[in-house]
Amino acid sequence: MSSSVIFDLGNTLVGGSSGDAVWYKVLLQMGYPTPLKLVKNAIERAEITLLKGGIVPEKYKGRVTEFWVLYDIEILKTLNIKGDLKSLANRVQEVWSDYNEIVTYDDTLPILRKLKSAGYKLAILSNAFENEITDLFKRIDIDKTFFDIIAGFDTYNSKKPSPECYQGVLNELGATSKNTVMVGDQVDTDGVGAHSLGIRFVHIVRNKRIKTPEWAERITSLNELPGLLVKNKKNEKGI
Repeated sequence: MSSSVIFDLGNTLVGGSSGDAVWYKVLLQMGYPTPLKLVKNAIERAEITLLKGGIVPEKYKGRVTEFWVLYDIEILKTLNIKGDLKSLANRVQEVWSDYNEIVTYDDTLPILRKLKSAGYKLAILSNAFENEITDLFKRIDIDKTFFDIIAGFDTYNSKKPSPECYQGVLNELGATSKNTVMVGDQVDTDGVGAHSLGIRFVHIVRNKRIKTPEWAERITSLNELPGLLVKNKKNEKGI
């Protein structure tokens, strides 16, 4: 039976502004009004350039700010913004959280409490830096003690959907793929990675027209999760 639940973070437990929307607001505040379409395009082009140059998050474990400053500089360059780009990038970092409106979904805390009290082991597996996750918890009303493990991509030097990060969580939980469920909103990362190890994937779809593959289970609210887990236990017992 399932005794461990791994949660994705963004759009699963919490919601927030998209990166391009935050950039749009930050640029406006800094005196560089830029159409959202151009902002989106600049981000895409900058990420391609960074990837080609080998500037990827995996190489910046323990140096979160350094990576994001380089990332921001590349976006500013792509937008053809002049001046002291390092200082401007540092300014972006300083004000980012002011414009990134993170909210905890209404169903998140009740379900975390319910699962925890029922004895489930809970974990977070995100493609963010681990420090970013713990810093986020300080800003919102989710108590990190709900979770037995909080893992970012740098925890195991592996990003979803790579099976290594899932296996790392399983090992630390003392769990197996057969008694673990992964809950996330992204099939191509959360789902594919879990499915590759035989972990049940529960696809949470919040107000979006997104297809769920046949091998996954679909919910539209976390309130459905406890019943799904109980139902699975009964099925395993032949009830």
